[in-house]
Amino acid sequence: MEEARQRKKIMEDNKLELLHLQGGVYRTTLNKMYKNRKRYVPANPKHLLSFIPGEVIRLDVIEGQRVSEGDQLMMYKAMKMENRILSPMDGTIKTIHVQPGENLPKGALMIEFQ
Repeated sequence: MEEARQRKKIMEDNKLELLHLQGGVYRTTLNKMYKNRKRYVPANPKHLLSFIPGEVIRLDVIEGQRVSEGDQLMMYKAMKMENRILSPMDGTIKTIHVQPGENLPKGALMIEFQ
């Protein structure tokens, strides 16, 4: 117990922090850039995100509609190409967050499944 307190005191004096990485524990200093980094958040499989900046051309579904994996949900124009966006799973459309003619950045939430 005393050893743990001493280690903590040494770390506070040297402004060292413990970093847990790949099963190991390392004492290090962490810079502001690392501390303020964007944290990893696992992807939500029920959210359909835009894969590249582009424009919504047409919606082929409505909220509450049942869809099967592979059904066409919308047309999306990116880099001068029209892309058919297909359903990644069987399910029901909970919310549509976009409208035809809307320009979207990469990673924008387009459709949410129940």
